[in-house]
Amino acid sequence: MDADFDPSVYVRPPKLDVPSAVALSIKLVAATPDGAPLSVKKAANTLRQAALSLQESWKARDRVEKRPDARPVDVLADHAMSRLFGRIEDYSGLPAETHPHAARAGVLLATLFPTGLSFLKADYASQWAETQKRLDRINEEDLAADIDVVAGPEFLAEVRRIHKLYGEAIGITKARPEITVPSLVLPLREVGDAIVRHALQLVSVCLDEEAPLESRTAARDALRPLDEYRANAARRDTPKESNDAVTPETEVPEVPR
Repeated sequence: MDADFDPSVYVRPPKLDVPSAVALSIKLVAATPDGAPLSVKKAANTLRQAALSLQESWKARDRVEKRPDARPVDVLADHAMSRLFGRIEDYSGLPAETHPHAARAGVLLATLFPTGLSFLKADYASQWAETQKRLDRINEEDLAADIDVVAGPEFLAEVRRIHKLYGEAIGITKARPEITVPSLVLPLREVGDAIVRHALQLVSVCLDEEAPLESRTAARDALRPLDEYRANAARRDTPKESNDAVTPETEVPEVPR
């Protein structure tokens, strides 16, 4: 056994975040010796189950935190309003002497779009409010019939349809249900505890003078992932090992039989 082997360093778990806890668990489980005592294999299985539970909680949190993306509906709202504006604007440009509704189209344009379409560049809530303001005015002043004449009935109807979807998408007209974000504190702590129990079972083999040297060496080697993690974490002048590749779906290996 190494002269500098210190069993006391394994009685407490290292500082872990969720990805590093999963990554370290995978390495420790994979390093479990094939011929390890039953106590070591039981501890390794406990660690594996704790890592899987952490991954499940991680997945659940990610599902909750990934709110519906309002951008697709925002694009539809922009297009619908732009088409309505374009139809009214085009009609207002027709010769008034041959197209008597052209003058009315100009009035509608000035009434509903005094600053053009600049409001479409605002944030979601502001754009929704500006659109709602225009629809309210259309209703209050009975402008829908005139708009349908100069633009065609499909264009205002499309603005109304998309506006309803827009309000729901951003949570204004249809409140989003309250969702509790799953906490990862407990499953992360359970992984840390399982790492300690697994390490202590390996330490007991390392210190067992009656165990074959091969078994003691294999147990010491199985602790290397934990030693390396602590060493990397302690070196502040070097970047920590990246766990970007670890996800809630990363496979946790089986414990050797």
